[in-house]
Amino acid sequence: MSTPLTGSRAYLFVPGDRPERFDRAAGSGAVPILDLEDAVAPGRRAAAREHVRRWLDEDGRAVVRVQAAHAPGHEDDVAALAGSPGLMAVMLARAEDPGHVRAAGEATGGPVIALVETAAGIAAARELARASARLALGDQDLALDLGVTPRSPLVRQLAAELVLASRLAGLPAPLDGVTTELDAPDVLAADARAARENGFGGKLCIHPRQVEVVGRAWRPSAEELAWARAVVATAGGDGGVGTVGGAMVDRPLVERARALLADAAG
Repeated sequence: MSTPLTGSRAYLFVPGDRPERFDRAAGSGAVPILDLEDAVAPGRRAAAREHVRRWLDEDGRAVVRVQAAHAPGHEDDVAALAGSPGLMAVMLARAEDPGHVRAAGEATGGPVIALVETAAGIAAARELARASARLALGDQDLALDLGVTPRSPLVRQLAAELVLASRLAGLPAPLDGVTTELDAPDVLAADARAARENGFGGKLCIHPRQVEVVGRAWRPSAEELAWARAVVATAGGDGGVGTVGGAMVDRPLVERARALLADAAG
């Protein structure tokens, strides 16, 4: 079932001090993430809180990223969101402690997406998952914390911890981190496809033109749908073993095929 945290594959960051962009983001097909953290200069955060709260109170709906629990402005961020009718979820930056996740939820009255951006966050992924509504990967900051490049195999290896933690906690599949190459749609498409293949349920975006590319990556292709229909037809009503294209079809493949068809049906 689609929920406010699973209804889209793309989640689009918008600076909280740029209210003229909020409506555009809301109409982009992505879930907007109004940002009170990295995208806003420290001197503009008070104004950003006011812009975000006003828009949410005027029928806007969005996720809001707040500063890390240890940051000086964190308490002001969550206080500004308390009881907001349009708050879909709080995204807690640099999540490392499940107690901080629960506190953010209690302070705002909304679900919390734990943004895992550090080695400590990866180490606590299972505990964070049990305290959160969803996990998300902050791959750029994670790479910085580890002293590697964002495309290091180590980052992708550790990203799998979020997939496993989410599954064990019964959460929706986690959100993949950003692709910073704005003028390379092929790179974005490849990143999104890889995220899907490796168990992520969506991807963070930093520009509206990334939204459609990300959404397309999670839609089953014509080839995938043809394969899925053939598998289901071969298995029949009893889900028995058969072959499609010379490959054995058994229960796990039948279930995967049915999931693909259900995903395509919306």
